[in-house]
Amino acid sequence: MEECLRGICGEICGKFVLNGLATAVLFIIEKQIVQRRELVIRLGRQAQRILHMPECLCVFTEEEPGMLDSDIRMAGTCLSISYLFASLAVLGATTLRASFRDPWVWTFGIAIPLCVSMLVWLMLIESKRRRLCYTTLEADQEIIDSSFEEDVHSFWSTTC
Repeated sequence: MEECLRGICGEICGKFVLNGLATAVLFIIEKQIVQRRELVIRLGRQAQRILHMPECLCVFTEEEPGMLDSDIRMAGTCLSISYLFASLAVLGATTLRASFRDPWVWTFGIAIPLCVSMLVWLMLIESKRRRLCYTTLEADQEIIDSSFEEDVHSFWSTTC
């Protein structure tokens, strides 16, 4: 009985800590990046042009909106948390005087952030394709974007 209570308490505390961290990151992303949406989109479009990226790999569209606020929030949150864990892995490696050749350092410090970055890029490409398809089919309707409050609510309403 006691072990069951400890497990439930651990799950609740873990969910609270992780959701709190994600909400804090989401709030920072909202205040520092999403509010500068036009600048982010303009710089993203410029980077795509300078790198001569093929259209199928571009995440910003030339027509408005270049990217939805919810996509910016999702990308910023996923990448921030991923790189936070990567920096913690590097900090742990230096604190424990572990070698950078250890597999756990490579896994948590490099492999996981790279995989998350690739998945976020693919999700942004898919979102752009969906947005372009939707705008060509429904030209007279506006694209619905989720708000900051809806994204925070979705973090706290999901179950483990």
